[in-house]
This record gives sequence, C-alpha cells and structure tokens, in this order.
Amino acid sequence: MKEFLQRQGKSITDPGYRPLPSHYVKAKKRDNPMQSVNENIEYQYFKVIDKIKQLYAKLPNESDRLIYQKDHTKEKISPCAVYTLITPHCFIYLEVDVLLRYRVEYQLHNCPVEQEILLLLKPLIANSYATEKARHPNFTEFFNKVKEVQPEHMFQQL
Repeated sequence: MKEFLQRQGKSITDPGYRPLPSHYVKAKKRDNPMQSVNENIEYQYFKVIDKIKQLYAKLPNESDRLIYQKDHTKEKISPCAVYTLITPHCFIYLEVDVLLRYRVEYQLHNCPVEQEILLLLKPLIANSYATEKARHPNFTEFFNKVKEVQPEHMFQQL
C-alpha cells in the first residue's frame, strides 16, 4: 500500500514512475479456475481476429481493407486493455476486468461481413464473454480520428 501511495503523486513522465502491473499480467500469473476460461476466451478472440482479417482481405474496396491493430499487453497506460482491432466498420476489443476475467467488446457499423463476424462471435456471445457496445455513435468519424492520431505503423492494408 505504501508503494501505491508513493506512486499516486507521480505522472507517467516522471523518471521514478513505475505503473502497477496490468490486469493481463496479473491474470496470466494467477492459478485460479478462471485461468482456463480466460485462455479459451483469448484463443477464440484471436481466432475471430484472424478470420476477420481474411474476410476483409477479400473486400473489393481498398479503403475498406485498412485495419488498425494494437497489442496493449506491453504498454503501461491501460490496466484493462489487451488487444484492439479496428476497421472502417468494426471495433473488437479484448480486455481483462478488475476481477481478472476476460471480456470481448465489439461494435459493427455498416459492416460488409457483419453476419460472418456475428457467427464467429456466437460462442463468445452465447457464454456472455462478448458484448456489443455502441461506444462510438459516429463510427466513420471515430475511425477517421483513429487514423489521425495513431502512428502509421499501427495500420495495415490487407
């Protein structure tokens, strides 16, 4: 507790700042009943991501095939974030909550492969591990903002 209190007054730019471990790091180290469930959710999530990328690679419009991907496991900014995939029509996000349970959030907007994605997510949705969240009311504006503020190397043209 003392170490946490000492950190509270420091910003992430201070040389002595050491963030608390992410929930992902804690979840990977814990040996509890949720660990095997979490591993299954993570496996299914990346299987869905791989399939989404295959589906998007076949889209005829080049601008639809631009994707943003971020692995949050190495960064020290968000303790919950694990992985993010954003396309011009799709947002799919893997996180670990404070109870060290994995969750998937997604949003689809005029998605040309929406039915296929929902079919891929069906096992996660059926077990309440995935939830549709309308985080971004104007999805096109959101994706354009992501392109503006994120480094170019985070994007991939399929």
